[in-house]
Amino acid sequence: MPPPPDNAAPNQAAPATPGTAAVREIVRARLAAMAAPRNSDDAELAALRAALRDERLMRHVIAIVERWPALTAEQREVIAALLGPGAAV
Repeated sequence: MPPPPDNAAPNQAAPATPGTAAVREIVRARLAAMAAPRNSDDAELAALRAALRDERLMRHVIAIVERWPALTAEQREVIAALLGPGAAV
């Protein structure tokens, strides 16, 4: 089968957000395939890199937070009051 023409429109679909190992592998494969032949300013490439970076950062934050001690009842009440209706953002 012949390769697609050079003027073929790139896939404009939004990239999947990594979550499962299979999805991460797909995103990494797409990123690797796109990185070499395309300009680094490509919007889809930038979105894929950001999705992988965000997932890595979230894993790091979750690992740190999981080491914290459990909140006391008083701490939970304070947080609930801060996040409750009418709370200033």
